[in-house]
Amino acid sequence: YNYSLNFYNNVSHNYYNNSVGKCMQQAISQFYNTPGWATFDKVVMEQMAYDGDPSFILNTSPKPDYVLQANNCSFLPANVSAGTDSFQIRVIVENIAKAIDDSIFLEVRHTFPDGTTFPVVHLKMKAPLYRDTVFVTIKNTGFSSTGLNSFYLKIDADDTIDEVNEANNIINNLPLLILSKDLIPVYPYEFSIVHQQGVTLQASTANTFAGNEQYVIQIDTTELFN
Repeated sequence: YNYSLNFYNNVSHNYYNNSVGKCMQQAISQFYNTPGWATFDKVVMEQMAYDGDPSFILNTSPKPDYVLQANNCSFLPANVSAGTDSFQIRVIVENIAKAIDDSIFLEVRHTFPDGTTFPVVHLKMKAPLYRDTVFVTIKNTGFSSTGLNSFYLKIDADDTIDEVNEANNIINNLPLLILSKDLIPVYPYEFSIVHQQGVTLQASTANTFAGNEQYVIQIDTTELFN
């Protein structure tokens, strides 16, 4: 156990990007320099064998490489309506190269159905060693968000980390269709005034595929509805 622990620490950290032979050599040296080692550990270590070229170097990378993929992002809840107070984007950030001890920024922007774009977060997070999950809370604006929304995401948003590949840091269009259960007056129009009796109130659902619902339509004899 102790030899293997030293060896894997050397391969992944202490002697990263060095040969396998060098990592094995240092694992043995570290074992003997550790006080209190047991004879059993020595026996195990002496039975470790490497059948290959000791100068072989494992596939390593000189720099990190952070990746965002659309299929690693999801919305919570999966179905968002205009009446939902808020929802979350679950973002999985991956590092497919060298792990470093640093911080990076995640940027999220929201483009509404009318084309207007607003910043959501510029979030500082610990740079993932391999993979990390971030939850970004989005406040729902109600009826103005009804329709097809789009989200822009970028990891290492400030471009402060030198990476192997910068092109995989961005998701340009993460779509979300927000439906509405609201009822839109068709006739008479909202806040309109009619002067005859026997008017038939007509309205349409904002969501064409909405099921049967009960709605309340407010009418009054004054424009103040009091």
